[in-house]
Amino acid sequence: DAQDLENAVKEVKKHWKTMVKDIQPKKKAKAKAKK
Repeated sequence: DAQDLENAVKEVKKHWKTMVKDIQPKKKAKAKAKK
């Protein structure tokens, strides 16, 4: 039902934010390594 869908969306957004936090430092580290 709608509540299940809402909870699923919240979970995905939580995972997405965690992933982005994980990815961004790696990108910055790579940029620094190139210079």
